[in-house]
Amino acid sequence: MKIQGSVAIVTGAARGLGKGIAEELLKRGAKVCIADINKGEGEAAAGTLATTFGQQNVFFQECDVTKDEHIRGAFCAAKTNFGAEVNILVNNCGIVQEDNVSLTLAVNAEAPIRSTFTAIELMGRHNGGAGGVVITTSSFQGLIPFGFMPVYSASKHAIVGFVRSIVESPDFSDWGMRFNCICPGGIDTPMLKDEYLEGRLSDKSFAIVRKLLTTISLLRPSEVALGCIKLIEDDTLNGKALLINHGETGEGEVAYTVIDPPTDKVRL
Repeated sequence: MKIQGSVAIVTGAARGLGKGIAEELLKRGAKVCIADINKGEGEAAAGTLATTFGQQNVFFQECDVTKDEHIRGAFCAAKTNFGAEVNILVNNCGIVQEDNVSLTLAVNAEAPIRSTFTAIELMGRHNGGAGGVVITTSSFQGLIPFGFMPVYSASKHAIVGFVRSIVESPDFSDWGMRFNCICPGGIDTPMLKDEYLEGRLSDKSFAIVRKLLTTISLLRPSEVALGCIKLIEDDTLNGKALLINHGETGEGEVAYTVIDPPTDKVRL
């Protein structure tokens, strides 16, 4: 779809990847609602982006993604601020909290799934909407086992499974929408800093992950954001998981690879 003139909501956009996605959308002429539970950082991010792209094109909306009324509030606020319906939703909010299974699944899996159904209700052509695109942030951990963060990994597997399944719904053709997810490798954001991870993983896992992070080349948020843009703009991509990493060598240029499951080997 064409991004120029579109209206987008990006959750978890106060910093890191979400802010990077918002910036790439703004560069291409979208109007963006920065939705985040962190009011201080969210307002600061919106202010910074407004300085570059204009106050009329971006605003902050306080949003707890685990609350349906907050997601609906973001849709309503975007329409009020921009005078147009939302046609892009980026479910980007996420946490790492291995000792809190309920919260991790609520934020990383249940919230984006519920938000997607809200988007279908409000954006779908079957209800008079104009259709659009929903992109959800998964992870490379949604494609492979990752024993250091099993709860987080499970939440990201859920996203890949949901995105691949929702496009097989018998109602899908009525909505006029597409659904994809990005599966990035490690990103240079606050979520991978010691001060965030310590206490959120087991002691052994923290020590191993901490060492691992010193041996790999982290992605920049802007590099991952370009993968999100690709999934929005390319109308042929639907129900896809896009792996974003530094290729097979782990070095050099960023690779964007659609990963399709081997469904031919699976039977009921």
